[in-house]
Amino acid sequence: MSDILKKVGIVAGIFCGVILVMSLAAKVMMQGSRDLSSEYDAALEKLASDTGTPTPSPQEPSGGAKQDSSAVDVAPTAEPTATPEAGQPDTADNGGAAADTQEPVPVDQGAGTEETATAKRTVVIDAAHQASNDNGREPLGPESSETKNKVSSGAEGVATHTPEYELVLQIAFLLRDELTKRGYDVYMIREDNSVSISDATRAQTANLNGDIVVHIHANADDREGIRGIMVFEPSKSNSFVAASVIEESNKLGSSIITELEAATEARSWGVIAHDRLTALNWTRIPASHVEVGYLSNPEEDRLLQTAEYRGKIAEGIADGIDKYFGE
Repeated sequence: MSDILKKVGIVAGIFCGVILVMSLAAKVMMQGSRDLSSEYDAALEKLASDTGTPTPSPQEPSGGAKQDSSAVDVAPTAEPTATPEAGQPDTADNGGAAADTQEPVPVDQGAGTEETATAKRTVVIDAAHQASNDNGREPLGPESSETKNKVSSGAEGVATHTPEYELVLQIAFLLRDELTKRGYDVYMIREDNSVSISDATRAQTANLNGDIVVHIHANADDREGIRGIMVFEPSKSNSFVAASVIEESNKLGSSIITELEAATEARSWGVIAHDRLTALNWTRIPASHVEVGYLSNPEEDRLLQTAEYRGKIAEGIADGIDKYFGE
């Protein structure tokens, strides 16, 4: 009988040991998940530190769901790509694909007139990306020897498989309509998905046609749990953008993220300094790169596809623009 009890005790001990090990393993996995989010927060804080030291961007994860259109190489012997002449879209290296943007026409600001509080403002809306990648190269910023891919189709919804370029264009249309109702003039960089417009050309077109520009994006990350909104702006040490434009861009970004968070109640990552985004580096007017949510998060992906939530995004961005202009 005692032998049987001993054997039962041994089995019970082994069983308890297995349970304990499994419990500890689960705790380690949960802690690891928390640590990943902490690392993500730390990366964003580092980007926001205005040190000008680029780190891998959270909106460009290595091996993640978002297509990497931003890998930088150095071409020290290459001549910087010439800036397109005023009013001319960039069609170089597009493999014959036609850019379907209207020929940019500078907005008439009025000769010798001083802008008043009631003057109509023009907002340029850039629905980021497009249906087809353009892997031709263009300078990271004016006169830069570093080059990047011109433009990609962006991320894709992990649950709905909705392409980023489709999502952001729909939001851009809603924002256009909302801003028009509020009395703004609006210039759309694109109104179709079948275009070929590089990131630098988008910025240059905006410079000619607006008072501010909003670039609308959706985000992606290797970790499905990451979600939320953020705004990217040039850092104070950005060598491509004038100090006054950097200051105004950050004011615009702060206004937009505050109102976007209020309208959507989304988790906000705030305003992040980022100097590796071509469209921001070529800007000559206040600019904001707005990430409206994570297509790599199943729940947020599904939410982004609803008309109600897209309407909240458009309203929040419009409220931020109102706040920036003090209206």
